[in-house]
Amino acid sequence: MEDFKFSTLEYKRPDFEKIGAFAEEITEKIKNAASYEELKGYMEQMEEMSKNFSTDCTIASIRHTLDREFATYRTAQSSNDMVPTVMPKLLAMNDALMESKFRGDIEKEYGKQYFAQMDLQKKTFCEENIPLMQQESRLCREY
Repeated sequence: MEDFKFSTLEYKRPDFEKIGAFAEEITEKIKNAASYEELKGYMEQMEEMSKNFSTDCTIASIRHTLDREFATYRTAQSSNDMVPTVMPKLLAMNDALMESKFRGDIEKEYGKQYFAQMDLQKKTFCEENIPLMQQESRLCREY
């Protein structure tokens, strides 16, 4: 890590259709998991997808801030307007976990806070607000 340079980080534009399809697929797999170990594997896939998605958005944001004229990152920043549109599918994954017959096993390993955070995400998201969230993203970018 001592040779780490931000400039060497690879940027991959988030594919929102792919993320939505992945979320739908994993949601079904979570609902049909036959064991806690199987479910845990799906949870790890969710975490990996989330980590990569977040990293790509953050890299684009930082690079756009550093060079506001570079079209690739300006376009990438505008794609962040799509983030709210995939939220219902991501929250459906969380719902499937919250309703899982293995919830007790999850709480035992990850603690009750794991589900408390999911519950807060669910309570603070409203699909009717998607256009407002997109407008907020555009206004922040313009600012």
